[in-house]
Amino acid sequence: MRRLRLKALLAACPPSIVFDARAREMPTEAVDAQDGPSLLQPFFEHPLFKNAMLLKTVGRSAADMPANAVHTRVYFPFDPKHPGNGGVSMPCDGELALPALEKFMSCKIDPARIDGDLRKIHLMAKLPSFSPFLLRDSFERSALNVDLRHFRVSDAEAFAMRDTLKAKLKPLAAMALALPANSVGDARLDMLARKLWELDDPSFLGAFGQALKIPDGQTIEVLYAWIGVSYFQREFAKRQPKLRELAEWLGGKPQPGEIRDDGARQIDADRGQVRDSLRWAWSQAGAVFDRYSSSYDALISKSDAKPFVEYLQNVRTDFQVLGARLALIEQCLCVYGVVAAQERGSQVAVEILQDLATSLRDGGDRDLAAA
Repeated sequence: MRRLRLKALLAACPPSIVFDARAREMPTEAVDAQDGPSLLQPFFEHPLFKNAMLLKTVGRSAADMPANAVHTRVYFPFDPKHPGNGGVSMPCDGELALPALEKFMSCKIDPARIDGDLRKIHLMAKLPSFSPFLLRDSFERSALNVDLRHFRVSDAEAFAMRDTLKAKLKPLAAMALALPANSVGDARLDMLARKLWELDDPSFLGAFGQALKIPDGQTIEVLYAWIGVSYFQREFAKRQPKLRELAEWLGGKPQPGEIRDDGARQIDADRGQVRDSLRWAWSQAGAVFDRYSSSYDALISKSDAKPFVEYLQNVRTDFQVLGARLALIEQCLCVYGVVAAQERGSQVAVEILQDLATSLRDGGDRDLAAA
């Protein structure tokens, strides 16, 4: 990833593929609303990570896929005040081990001092996106104590989203009680919907998982992934107007009689690459949502649990797939935000579009280049 595209990602506010762990000044209204200090301390406690940023990048996992997987990298900028001017990064998917970090940093690290930060990174690496609500919800479900203001989502927004998602769980609760899905006034539904949301009652979840034919020990992961797909459905819908605007820009045709040199034809090819990748990502996400919605609708309208049970078999994969598709879309939207602000014929616009198209053509970013 070259410097221009990195700057585009970091200049956003931020997108769901960037998590800025640095200290920052809180807006006046946020301080007044939450009665907290005006300076938000770094998210990570160890000095090594005080200026770190985490990024979700997209990459290829099959030869015929332009960008099929989402990966997590921790990025250390050379200049914390201007992180877009370059830095170094390392992958942190899976269990980031202390020896790998020591080798990367070329120094010995006290395990006790950095253990908490590594647990935070492990949790964030498992998420398919840095969407603010997903981050806040995941940390609230964990035993890790963090300042929730880092996630840039207010209490009111988080509570409203939870209420919306909990409502989607009521038909599942009705199925557990063998009640009609429209029995919304039954107090037991509210209680079971809460259990399905909080995922903290092993005995109830064990029985519920058996009813849904979920393998032993996987009920929490499966139900959380289903909640995550429901959340992503709203996130994709919110981006549709801006994505349509981008698609129209990418589909611009040359004017009649306009002379096209090699440079112009390459720009057209780059725009086509980005357009095709976006169409592929949106189509893949749409297929996930079609499966999700049809199985859920059958459960509600026909009291037929079979399609829903079948859908749950692959819901964890769908959750990760949606994160990867959203990462690709977010990256394109960030680049478009920079390109659209440039004057016609701008070299900056040409270079950043070329860089994005090349990464999509090659299968994604393997490194965040130290520019």
